[in-house]
Amino acid sequence: MGFVLVLTVPLFYESYEEQVDSFSEKAMIEIKKQYAVFDEKVLSKIPIGPLKKD
Repeated sequence: MGFVLVLTVPLFYESYEEQVDSFSEKAMIEIKKQYAVFDEKVLSKIPIGPLKKD
């Protein structure tokens, strides 16, 4: 199955490059928005302890 994907994905991308790029750009914008919300609500509340010095 991996062999089939290696051959078909580049062909698919060449045929639909503009649509794939447009979709991936919109997806990255949405991912960044969702990460910002996750960072604000979850990650920023995790306490950071003192760093150990060697």
